[in-house]
Amino acid sequence: MVKLVTMASKAKGLEEFSYLDENPDKALQGQKFNQGDIVKTLITCENGEMISLTLDTTLPKYYSREFTVRGTKGLACQESNMIFLEEKHYSHEFWEPKKTIGKYLNNADEYYDYLPYFWKNINDLQRKSGHGGMDYFMLAEFAKAIQTGVDMPIDVYDAAAWMSITALSAIAIQENRVVEVPDFTRGKWVSREPKDVINFDE
Repeated sequence: MVKLVTMASKAKGLEEFSYLDENPDKALQGQKFNQGDIVKTLITCENGEMISLTLDTTLPKYYSREFTVRGTKGLACQESNMIFLEEKHYSHEFWEPKKTIGKYLNNADEYYDYLPYFWKNINDLQRKSGHGGMDYFMLAEFAKAIQTGVDMPIDVYDAAAWMSITALSAIAIQENRVVEVPDFTRGKWVSREPKDVINFDE
């Protein structure tokens, strides 16, 4: 990550919530909040990738994490449970989404065989442990790293970089400018061996 820019809407949602009966802290009633209701951050990376982050937790909305990954060959979208591949799915009909979108919605199950081993063999206990099983697998990877001495799946440099985004976004909003993301590795990321968060073969 090299630099970021962040914009925020006005802050009305939390103030509005403070007056509702379900507000557990009546001392907050009528307080003004600085956090915008919707905060959008765009992060540019050294190799030209772009990461888009949205904080949208105070206004009415259906539940969605809006996870989407896009590349030159297609996209994966969690919200619509969709895999869209350029070679397989593209046609001029796609420009008429009302006619074609139904062909691709909820088609991700067709690509089940491409999932990592542990997702294909998830059990009910793991699935119920949090976020559909993500919490279980994340904690299991950290525990395995401690027990075996292998590198952590997310190291201190990754943690520092991601934790800095909140503070850097606040600066970007306050000063209305692009903000550089520090290189916590001091250039060592260039020669560091790439490492997947999980092992797809196990």
